[in-house]
Amino acid sequence: MPSEIIQEIIDSALIGNRGELLRVSRGIGEHVKLHPYETTLSALGALLGEWSNLKSQPGVEQQPKELAILWHTFFRHQLSGRLYHEAYHSCYRTRQLFDGSAEPGGMDMPLASIQSYYQYLKKHKAEPMFQPGAWRLVNPNQLPSKALVNQVPLLALTDALPSGHHVLGSLRALLDPQLIQTVRRGWDPSELEHMRELLKLDPQTEWSESKLIRIFSDSIDSTTALVMARLATTDRLDCLEEFMTGLWTWLEQDPLTRSNASHIYRPFNCLAIILAALARNISTLGRLTDRFTGPYSDSQYAELLAGQRTMVKVIADFLEAIWNCGPLTTDGALDDRNVGEEPITAEFMHGYLPFMTHLHLTDDNQMIIVVPASDTTSQDTAK
Repeated sequence: MPSEIIQEIIDSALIGNRGELLRVSRGIGEHVKLHPYETTLSALGALLGEWSNLKSQPGVEQQPKELAILWHTFFRHQLSGRLYHEAYHSCYRTRQLFDGSAEPGGMDMPLASIQSYYQYLKKHKAEPMFQPGAWRLVNPNQLPSKALVNQVPLLALTDALPSGHHVLGSLRALLDPQLIQTVRRGWDPSELEHMRELLKLDPQTEWSESKLIRIFSDSIDSTTALVMARLATTDRLDCLEEFMTGLWTWLEQDPLTRSNASHIYRPFNCLAIILAALARNISTLGRLTDRFTGPYSDSQYAELLAGQRTMVKVIADFLEAIWNCGPLTTDGALDDRNVGEEPITAEFMHGYLPFMTHLHLTDDNQMIIVVPASDTTSQDTAK
């Protein structure tokens, strides 16, 4: 059989099955080792090795540049999206006045703030991420393996790992707060300064380094959601269940999260339930809802019926918001909301779901992500 055909077969069968394919035969194993996903496994091994070396020399002052480069391999997509989100929303109130979306008389804006906004736009008018067409929508399931490795290597790594436990273990290692703090020390100083400039709207306001720190640390929610969605949309619901079981165990046992484990876990569990519902997997859906309606649920969900109703409302409100539709009438037609009913907003959903940027879910169990257009070709965009 021609090697090209063998490679195509391996490409379609590799997700979650790398270990089994390696054991089929020596020839198949050699083809697996040439697959683009292997580069993500090598990068992870190199990163963890470098991190181990740094931790073994705690008294030695080091500039962990290599560690930062390796970490950036996996998180450049999430970091660029997070940076854009923060910069965009820092200008939100002022921008409303300029584009006419602010309600008449709804806000007062000091002249100094408007001038700062003008100077900010003037200074960063050539910034690539602010240009029209700078971002594209991509369906990872429609990307060739090599393109996925180049654009969102974390998803390729997720595909290459054999189980939800392995995925969670790798994610824990990559998102270790101590590791992220060390990575920030090894970051290119000129890049850090550029990020500060993008986040600093008003030059008269005292700069807080916490804004920059959040770009790194606050990516945890959206990164975890991204990995969970990848498991679900590649028909690895069993791995998603393993991931969630491991996540709960970790949060319960970690001294830093033990006292607040349920509060941290709940938004991710809610997302997992939505993912199982979109995949129409009833058995997984039932097991995931145990955290809300079972004997070990939180006190506020201890009553079975109340817990079920809450869960249904959260899912319905979420889907209604992302699909931009109204509730149905009894005959299946769209109906307007009742007068006085609270509209769905990002603030309403906050706390029910993890903070997710650049991730969209569809009703046919697909995920669409936002990536820099410079990383894509016209064939890679979502139709």
